[in-house]
Amino acid sequence: MALTWKINGSTLTALGLKNLRLMLFNMQADECAFDDPGAAFDADLVFAYGTDIVVTWNNGGADVCVFRGSVAETPRFLGAKAESIKYKALGRWRDLERIPFVQQFKIADTPSNPASTLSNLPLGLLILHQGDNGASALLSVSLTYVINSAIDAGAAIALGTVGAGLAFAVPWDEATDLSCADAIKRLLQLTPDVVASWDYTVNPPAVSFTRRANLTAVNLPVATAGAGGLGTAYAPLDTVTLTPLYHLQASGVYLIYVRTDRTDGTPWLLVAVDKYPGGTTANQKDAITRTIKLTGAVTQNTSLSQDVTTAALPSAALQIDTLVTAAIDAGNFATLSTFWTKHCPHLMAAGITIKGFRHGHQAPTSNDAASPNAACVRELLAGSITDWMINDQSIQVEEQNVRCQIRYDVITDVNTGAIERKEENLSIQITATNASTNTYTELQDTSYTAPETAPAGLAQAIYNGVSQLHYDGSFDLVGYDPPLTVGVGNTVNLTGSRAEWTGMIAVVQRVSLDVDLGRTTVNVGWPRQLMPADLMAVWRANRTRRPVEDAGARNTGLAGNGTGDGVQSLGKNHHAPAAGAAAHILPSVFTAKVTVAGSVLAVSDLTNALANGGPAGAAIYPPASALATDRFPKSGDQVKFYKAGGAPFLSGTVTCQDPRAGAGDTLHNFAFTANGVSGTFFMHCVQVGAYTAP
Repeated sequence: MALTWKINGSTLTALGLKNLRLMLFNMQADECAFDDPGAAFDADLVFAYGTDIVVTWNNGGADVCVFRGSVAETPRFLGAKAESIKYKALGRWRDLERIPFVQQFKIADTPSNPASTLSNLPLGLLILHQGDNGASALLSVSLTYVINSAIDAGAAIALGTVGAGLAFAVPWDEATDLSCADAIKRLLQLTPDVVASWDYTVNPPAVSFTRRANLTAVNLPVATAGAGGLGTAYAPLDTVTLTPLYHLQASGVYLIYVRTDRTDGTPWLLVAVDKYPGGTTANQKDAITRTIKLTGAVTQNTSLSQDVTTAALPSAALQIDTLVTAAIDAGNFATLSTFWTKHCPHLMAAGITIKGFRHGHQAPTSNDAASPNAACVRELLAGSITDWMINDQSIQVEEQNVRCQIRYDVITDVNTGAIERKEENLSIQITATNASTNTYTELQDTSYTAPETAPAGLAQAIYNGVSQLHYDGSFDLVGYDPPLTVGVGNTVNLTGSRAEWTGMIAVVQRVSLDVDLGRTTVNVGWPRQLMPADLMAVWRANRTRRPVEDAGARNTGLAGNGTGDGVQSLGKNHHAPAAGAAAHILPSVFTAKVTVAGSVLAVSDLTNALANGGPAGAAIYPPASALATDRFPKSGDQVKFYKAGGAPFLSGTVTCQDPRAGAGDTLHNFAFTANGVSGTFFMHCVQVGAYTAP
């Protein structure tokens, strides 16, 4: 029984149409073409541009839909002997080609305000394989996201199945201005064995993604000699061309992941290798070797620094309320002479000889009758004492009144040597402090952007698609009606001939049906819509991949992976704040990652995270630094604890020694609460204090 073909429910005869042709593709818009040979060149169209076209066939039962699309072209023809109008409709992959793929980015409502609120804005700046939450997404999830985005934008399609073997992680890939169709092809560049097939029996048609190993195989028997190509026991094969693509068969996959982590602008290069099979080498013949740059971690610390210059105060001498002369008290007389001549330069004039001091007085300006702060034994000469120095670093400061009565001789006549004795009341205000001459530094804020992790098992996932032998070629199947035994979504094996062809699973890339001629042409081979057909091109495909620069921006509104570009400032003379401190180490910074199982961060968690050879998950940033034997807080160090992406919840200055020193010597002045939340926390320590080995 001949098949009955219909377009939008009417037979070709009823519509006056001929030459119905269907072309079905992998990852390309399917095509339906037909002619209206009886139409006048300038006649009205039977199907206007954009009209939905539904093609069905019937073999005596219910109609079966084999194509859904819409009219895309209507060329008209006028010749000396004939006129006609031709029609070409495109399948729903065309919808994916017409809809731009966008992703949501957080954009500051008031960019000039650091505390600005953020709003979502769809952008054509794309970070493929990344979810809206900023985390890495599996390939299957990314494919689903693109299809659903197209559906939300009005595509008349549905998502079928995303087959097995696609649930693996892939590195981020930054791109700009892709259609949904282009985004899908770019997502699948690493897996050229994937086929996108359409189920037109449902409305809207559903697209599915399947790897080669999971496609449905169709076995086409080859007629033996003398049996006849059209025998009922054999496929109606009219023409066969077949070429094994040995040059596309990879011997292994060797992936080199390169990542640059930055701590306060200092870069640390990290390299990891993923290879499959395990013995694959980087320069192995016919292996695919790719160098993939990953987005590195960024730890950025913002600090305030203050330069301070001080000098020792002669406090004991300033408070002597009795007569001080060279004869009575030579030591204090010399000290007072130096102090007052520094503050009263006129006393250094030629001809002046200081004879003595009396009524010395030193007191706070706030209460002139009170005693001065005994801890403030230095005078501030340059710089200032800030609130954070007072609050966080034990710096004390007091404005003081200092006065005395001075007696001195002055030569009034250089010729005769005449001398006049004078008395003068001296009074000044000074800033007294316990600060030393230093550059003081305060850690204000720490931001941390997690790195892009190297996907696990990607080398094997790629190898599964490129290690098997592909076959390129075509099969012509003929009959009274075009045979419908093979479609996109199938693989083809030839049986009854060479043994290797019985399991060649040649991937169908295109199927062409000519209804009038009763011919179906099946093309199998390598997916040229994904990449050119040679391994050199596979290698070159990675050269155009750009390192991701704005991975963190989608949720933070900040450029450069969501972190600022502030520079930490730590002076080389940075010391612990205690007055009179002598030996100090130069400042250094480290951040330790601490995984907390419960809501309390115990001292043991901190110790294990900081110790060399700590538990799995513990890490020190920067790795391999000079802090290898010095990763423990010490007296005077500034410490802050924070959860990734959150504000510090605990900070202060360490007042104890190394926690390794003993059970009784712990960080007792901290209550290590983790805000009642389990997870990964970070301890940031600016090391400034003197170190005593345990």
